[in-house]
Amino acid sequence: MLRSRVSTPLYTSSPYETSFGTSHSSDLPYSCHQQIRRGWHPLVKALLGALVSVVLLMVIYMVCGSEVEFKDVKLIHRNMHRQEDSSRTFQPSPGRRKLDEPSVQAGHWDRSVHSLEENIAHEEMKGDDEFELKNDIKGLKKRAKMFFKLDRNQDGFLAGADLPRETLGLLDTNNDEAVAFPEWCHGFWHMDHQTKLDIFKKHYKDAYGNLLPENWRQRTILNKGKRKRGENHIEDDRHELHEMDHEKHDRKRKHQLSLIDKFQKADINSDSKLSQKEAMPIIADFKKADLDLDGVVDFAEYISHAGVHP
Repeated sequence: MLRSRVSTPLYTSSPYETSFGTSHSSDLPYSCHQQIRRGWHPLVKALLGALVSVVLLMVIYMVCGSEVEFKDVKLIHRNMHRQEDSSRTFQPSPGRRKLDEPSVQAGHWDRSVHSLEENIAHEEMKGDDEFELKNDIKGLKKRAKMFFKLDRNQDGFLAGADLPRETLGLLDTNNDEAVAFPEWCHGFWHMDHQTKLDIFKKHYKDAYGNLLPENWRQRTILNKGKRKRGENHIEDDRHELHEMDHEKHDRKRKHQLSLIDKFQKADINSDSKLSQKEAMPIIADFKKADLDLDGVVDFAEYISHAGVHP
């Protein structure tokens, strides 16, 4: 029985052949068409895969990195113009307290147990009830109302009796012994200059024109306008004391008087000096109190040992 043999053609039609006919016939063998259809070279595939991996890693880094930077940018901006030097009038005692403690939640902020940066950040955003305001336009407007309310002589600056010395030391960045509106609202770092100017002018009208005063020297603009209108100029009130500072001054004075009384009672021979025997009732460490090592303690050494400065 004879088998019919089907011969396989050595040549096939071109891949450009369509149902409407052949555009160009191909004389290439079938094996060559197979090689053409195999795709890209393995080396090219590897390079493309590596490139895609690098791009994906860059995208992940940019997304995650920007998220971390956004969390830190507020703190960085708050501390931009803060210089911790001896010129500051307020130096809080060391120590820290967690922000979730009950005393802080209750609206009480103890500056003595917080760092300088924490006290500045809290003071910049503090509302009437000691709680921090929201960092938005509503919070800025509330902060502006506080400024206008505290400004007793309406000169556009908080100074003297307007606020305690401790608060002045935290907010006064240019050391002019006064707090301007930009310093008062420094915590609202994302609000632009024009927004703050518009809110300032809502309370102070055109007292400074289109200027948002930042330094005490610019206060002369206000007084020039008053003279033109025949009004009395506003005096410099930076030497005045806030009621809280008066209370502290009175307590300090009372303490000094009590030390004077103790010293006079211990000074048996009234020579304004205490021997080691005379100092025993009021001085625990005589050697430490005797700063000049002359064997006696005078009043200046006594009050210095007691931690009171004249």
